[in-house]
Amino acid sequence: MKRSLAIALAAAAIAIAMPVCMAEAGTCESVCGAANSTCQQAAVAAFRMCHLTPRSAGTHRRDAFIACRGVFRTAHRDCVSALRDCAQACGAPPPAGSCEGDCANAAQTCVQGVVANGRTCVQACPAGPGRLACLSGCLSTAQSGLTDCKTMLQSCRENCGAPPPPASCRSDCVTAGRTCGQQAVSKFNGCLQGCASGPGKLRCVAACAITAHSDLAACQSTLQSCLGGCGGSPSGAFIFTP
Repeated sequence: MKRSLAIALAAAAIAIAMPVCMAEAGTCESVCGAANSTCQQAAVAAFRMCHLTPRSAGTHRRDAFIACRGVFRTAHRDCVSALRDCAQACGAPPPAGSCEGDCANAAQTCVQGVVANGRTCVQACPAGPGRLACLSGCLSTAQSGLTDCKTMLQSCRENCGAPPPPASCRSDCVTAGRTCGQQAVSKFNGCLQGCASGPGKLRCVAACAITAHSDLAACQSTLQSCLGGCGGSPSGAFIFTP
């Protein structure tokens, strides 16, 4: 068991250090695969940390293992369920330029930003006794980011069906927010096209995703401030930020 877990964690670290996306980056299927890979890696790392922590505290080894295994299985099922939902969404893409289409584009960019940040974090983990804790922290943060992307996608789709009244303060905020998100996604796609083939391509792709992540976060912050000035709730937002 120890050996198989060590191999699994090593594979996880290698996988997250691989390309976030290739020349055909941004395809729905590739984004689903990247999200699932990160989700599974986070589950493995969390299992190892869970298994080690109770033992160091004197907890009975068998009881600790059973508890950690239960958490791992739940996390694994959640990853599989998320992958299934993602694949189904890929099979029925929304019309381009629609509110739902903007939601999907921003969600894909959100995921790629989360994975790129995770990759950068993992690469910075030093060798030695603290590496496992570092990897676990990186992957846990990435998993939380993926959950945020999914939650915001659901919220975005719901709000597409209930837009604010036209010619209102909230309508102006939402329109500006949607435009900001569209520009962030367009900038991200343009950045990817500028990544030339060669040794530096992976670094370029990761930098594009991380910048897009920051741009979408800025759009969300501006939208929330705008809606706050209208005296309403920012729940009408349909811009993503991990």
